[in-house]
Amino acid sequence: MRELYRQVKLPDSRSITDEIDYVSSVSGGSLSSAYWCLNKPEVDTTETDRYDAFFDAYLADMRVNIEKKMAGSPLAWYRYGLAPEDRAVVLAGALDTLYFGNRTFADLADRQHRGVSPVLIANGTDMETGAKFLFTTLRSADFEVDPARIAPRAVERLEASGIGLGADVFGVVTPDDIGVSVEDMGVSLAVAASSSV
Repeated sequence: MRELYRQVKLPDSRSITDEIDYVSSVSGGSLSSAYWCLNKPEVDTTETDRYDAFFDAYLADMRVNIEKKMAGSPLAWYRYGLAPEDRAVVLAGALDTLYFGNRTFADLADRQHRGVSPVLIANGTDMETGAKFLFTTLRSADFEVDPARIAPRAVERLEASGIGLGADVFGVVTPDDIGVSVEDMGVSLAVAASSSV
């Protein structure tokens, strides 16, 4: 992100990062993507002093040894005997302490609606079905495919195979598909889940 900010400039001197609408991430990339979406300055990139300071802090924070920081936690010694879901909760707590301050997807949604942040899509996997689970404020309908934008031959092949052109093409499941309000979910928990914990 810092190199995009530094190297790819628009004709009006802003960075291309001002034009990013969506950030899709998986595993450890969800940590840096969520951090960027929640913490990037609320001004455009012509405010270079603010962005330079932000990226200095961003890089320093991304270099923190989380495991070492967790070693001092009272739960650290017990996490090895915990179920995977409980270990994810322990990690989420550490991520909140280090980076996110208990912020939720409602906080992200607010930044998105004000045009301050792109939409975060933290990818995870439903281990029972293998479906891609997306921690995001988007709904499944947002992933629908417009057949008019696909080559007619590709549409014919998809239809012949019995595959629809909706979100099911991608095997996408979002929180609204399972009746969960992502707005109340901590960003840290989505990052922990995306990180395959």
